[in-house]
Amino acid sequence: MNYWERPAPGFGWNLDAWTLSGTADVLEAIRWAEDHAKERRFELFAEVEPEPAGNHPRETTLVRLAGTDPNASPAG
Repeated sequence: MNYWERPAPGFGWNLDAWTLSGTADVLEAIRWAEDHAKERRFELFAEVEPEPAGNHPRETTLVRLAGTDPNASPAG
């Protein structure tokens, strides 16, 4: 999951990425994300193939379950 925070208007977005494990379902994951958001935006993803947690870049395909990337261009 990604938290996004803009330090001030006109600045770029800062990313704080997390890997959640052991959640029972998507509702529990959303509750966790909301409880830890600290007024930040967030995106929640599911991994298509499980990967071990660790301090390395994730390589699996992700499916967005909630939220949006503030850096993405609006559709249209």
